[in-house]
Amino acid sequence: LVISRANRSVRNFSAFVEQLSDGQQPDDSLLKTAGYLYRTTAVYGNGKFGIADYTRLKQNPDFRQPFSAQMTAVYVLRQFSIDQVEHIARQKNPAAAPLSEDLKRYVGIGNSTGLGMAPFLINHPLLINQWIHMRETALSLVKQEAADDEAQHRLRVLMQRAIKSLEECDIENAEQRATNEEVVNELSMAAAWLDQVTAEVDLWLQLTDWAEAAFTVETQELINTLLIELYPDHTDGLEDFMAAEESMDLVPDMPLIQLKQLIETHLDWALQVDLNSSDECYWFWYRSIEKEEPRLGIRGVDEGQEKELSLAIGPRVQRVHNNLDAHLEKDATALTIDYLMANPRDSDIVRRIQTMAGSAYGEIRANLWHRDMKPMHLLRTKLSFLGAQRFDPRGDRWVRVTFFQGAPLVSELNAEPVDLLDFDDWSFAVAPQNGSQPTAS
Repeated sequence: LVISRANRSVRNFSAFVEQLSDGQQPDDSLLKTAGYLYRTTAVYGNGKFGIADYTRLKQNPDFRQPFSAQMTAVYVLRQFSIDQVEHIARQKNPAAAPLSEDLKRYVGIGNSTGLGMAPFLINHPLLINQWIHMRETALSLVKQEAADDEAQHRLRVLMQRAIKSLEECDIENAEQRATNEEVVNELSMAAAWLDQVTAEVDLWLQLTDWAEAAFTVETQELINTLLIELYPDHTDGLEDFMAAEESMDLVPDMPLIQLKQLIETHLDWALQVDLNSSDECYWFWYRSIEKEEPRLGIRGVDEGQEKELSLAIGPRVQRVHNNLDAHLEKDATALTIDYLMANPRDSDIVRRIQTMAGSAYGEIRANLWHRDMKPMHLLRTKLSFLGAQRFDPRGDRWVRVTFFQGAPLVSELNAEPVDLLDFDDWSFAVAPQNGSQPTAS
């Protein structure tokens, strides 16, 4: 079902082994820099390298949701890393200390993601549309909830935990570190505001309207995420609607003038790109023969332009729009099929235009050739839906994140939790209070 590869965090793994074998609990500050013992560098599914295609899993109750098989593999690997570090410590010293339960939960599983993930967001616009639609649906539902004292208190608790989690997040990227500091400051302002206001019917709308007017996008979206966390009964059911039928249907008898109007009304952002500007056409995307993964090259400088991938949707849409003008000048009553008979290579982009015109989300409204385009922003979109935390860019082309930090352990999943709410409340993990105290002599 899944093929994954991973490597150890050499510093963390070695330090954990040494300290456990000495009868000590490892220093939890190690997990504030890199919150894991193992880091995955690829998690393949959906038919890659001959493994089972996603269609084989659609009727499987455990893995029918997109990426559920891959994320299960990642979760199991996290547990393996915990078991392995304890095992190796015991081989060094049979009296080695076991990891405390709190520290085990604080161990996540790392992930390094590069350009290989970017094409997914471009090649699966209907699925991305569905994900964002469900997220916006969840947010809409909770914003309409009438706030009460209990929910207001709960949101303050979540805000304080998110603040502490960000403060503990020791990352190397200076720009992201400054962003995190700004979010901490703004979220602290929001928490202070919540302390001073009473629970009114439209309190959540007041909060989100203020955030939109006064805070950065990072803080706005963090507040939105925390609001969704408040009402699991309203939002958890939406996970059953995260899949999408991804077929793009051609409408051959659509009047060509209507196709042109679809572009001008639903994809007008693509027409704003100046394709005569060197900055707008700076990058090109190609596939590495060695790694079978996408790469970026500088147009006119790097080799491989003849093997360019068609990932920049905006320029393709604009070119079709220009061609439609020329075709309509000759025949104002032409149909889509007439155009495609003369331009058969445009059939895929025309299908996409016709299909995505009915979707509110899904298309990345940016020129992926532009000099200032940062692939890590594309990567973060998908990673966030999979639950990634500790976003740590490594340059513009790859990013390091942590999954499942603070999540229940396998042993806890198999036991009856005392309090289901506490059991499932592990977002924005913070370091255990006594993680570095010795537990064995």
